[in-house]
Amino acid sequence: MNFLNTTAFKPSLLLAMSLSLFACGGDKPNNSNAPSTESTTTTTTETTATVNNPNTKTLTVAVTSAFAPFTFSDEKGSLTGFDIDLLDAIAQNKGLNLQYKPTSFDGIFTEIDAGTSDIAASGIFYQEERASKYGVTKPYHNTQPVYFYRADNAKLANTYPTTKSDLNAHTLNIATVSDGDVEGLGNQHNINKVQSEFLGFQGVLQGKYDVAFSDTGVLNHIIKNNLQGKESLLKIVPYQDKIGFIFVIDKENTQLLNTLNEGIDELAQSGELKRLEEKYGLVK
Repeated sequence: MNFLNTTAFKPSLLLAMSLSLFACGGDKPNNSNAPSTESTTTTTTETTATVNNPNTKTLTVAVTSAFAPFTFSDEKGSLTGFDIDLLDAIAQNKGLNLQYKPTSFDGIFTEIDAGTSDIAASGIFYQEERASKYGVTKPYHNTQPVYFYRADNAKLANTYPTTKSDLNAHTLNIATVSDGDVEGLGNQHNINKVQSEFLGFQGVLQGKYDVAFSDTGVLNHIIKNNLQGKESLLKIVPYQDKIGFIFVIDKENTQLLNTLNEGIDELAQSGELKRLEEKYGLVK
């Protein structure tokens, strides 16, 4: 499924670039309390997956192409990831036709609101607010939300925060993909909205951000590909109980919701779901 013209960084080059930029100081932090936004280039080209049933309509899946290992563009510019493989397997079993539409993380929800996409996917956390507004599937994978910082960060090195509220003892530059990550933090922080958790990771290495939010699945994937053998550079702090990943659809589309839930159950029972988790390093 080729539709992106961007080329992924090779891990060795990426680490060298990140550490080099850190040594040079990187960009100066924004001192405003208003969230700033960093963006990555995406395309709105839609690409149709394998047609499993020519007699049914094609469903559009809104995704972000920068959320490895769930949905991301590989070195050939092809959309891949755990969510993609999982949805393709469900589609094959249930006779669905899918096409993937890349956008920003916030954009995947806008697509559902506007009715221009049928499914939103990209490692979406379950939240009660989302469940009240949208149709949400049963969780297909559970993960541990974390934040992380450089072990030698001058602001944090002597305090070693162990909870989310501990961060409020400081004034920090913080990177997050989701506004929900930073709920409960004080107004003294500079909150930077980034388009991918990799950008948060890169910014922490460069010294641009003091702290970034992620989860164990995504962060383990990033570290494995970009910081292998140098994991001690980071301090990683779990800050809440494990949480489930879900697919999001229109709340009125109960038929599609039931089909997706049945597909998740079937893959769990067959062992295919666990195989995909292992393939993308989501379980050890």
